[in-house]
Amino acid sequence: MKLNQNVEIKDFPKMTVAYIRHIGPYKGDANLFERLWNKLFTWAGPRGLIGGPDFKSLVIYHDDPNITVEDKLRMSICITVPSDTKIDGEIGKMDIEPGKFVVARFIGFR
Repeated sequence: MKLNQNVEIKDFPKMTVAYIRHIGPYKGDANLFERLWNKLFTWAGPRGLIGGPDFKSLVIYHDDPNITVEDKLRMSICITVPSDTKIDGEIGKMDIEPGKFVVARFIGFR
């Protein structure tokens, strides 16, 4: 996985996302990220939730890895969805309030 060196701070409006949460170590584990993304997209594809002009995919790192022990780190792999989307299984749904966010592009899983 490669990080595009353009890291920005951007304002985003409120977003509703469907997500899969991982708790535990994740640093350097490209297989973990690929598995989680595949699982989320496999769920979202048949529901027509992938693509569209407002579609975004994102990762939320809930904890500071410099403070939180590795086996307690929380990360959510997310895609934006309409607020009335029905979820099931291990897929969760949450609202992300508007605000400033760090944005970077990752290229990988090929």
